[in-house]
This record gives sequence, structure tokens and C-alpha cells, in this order.
Amino acid sequence: MPEKARDIFKGLKKNYKKGSIKEDLSFYFSLGEKDKWTVKFVDGKVTVEEGKTVDNADCVFVSSPELFVKIWRGEYKPGTLDFISGKLKTNDPTLLKQFQEAFKT
Repeated sequence: MPEKARDIFKGLKKNYKKGSIKEDLSFYFSLGEKDKWTVKFVDGKVTVEEGKTVDNADCVFVSSPELFVKIWRGEYKPGTLDFISGKLKTNDPTLLKQFQEAFKT
């Protein structure tokens, strides 16, 4: 299991379930001060880029890198209070769920 957010993002391409995202979408992850990632799905393929490489991502997710890793590994299931308290932020929870389901974990 990945220990760091960087490890998760570096492994996304090989863990992508081809065809699971059928439309062109972009996701931006801001995880703490330094971990920033953009993931794009275009023509059925996934690209992963370090930093913010799109102006307006379809889905934005903000949290700490530690919490992101726990969620990814299935060790933490976010609830409404996490979003209300600001521990997690997203503009589209539905797309975020679709993103997670697009990868073999």
C-alpha cells in the first residue's frame, strides 16, 4: 500500500481501469503546502502531472496529504462533518467518487 500521496499519483497510470471514465475530465488535488497534482482523462487515457496544469479543473479536492492517503487506502471514510469543518473540500463529490472508482486499489 502506498505510504505517501506522491506514490499514489505516480502509480495512477498503471492502475487505471481503461474505459472507466468515458468523458474528458480534469481533476486538481491540493494536498497541503507542497503536494499539488493534476489528473486528466482525455480520449479514454489518463495523464498525471505534478502541479496545477489546468485553469479550471472539473473537480478540485483539498485536504492534507496524510488524510488523502488514508482515504485512498480505505482507512478513513469521509463524512459530512469533514466537509463542514473544512478538513476536506471539493466542488464535486460525485466526480471525486467516480475518480476513485476508476483505479484498481
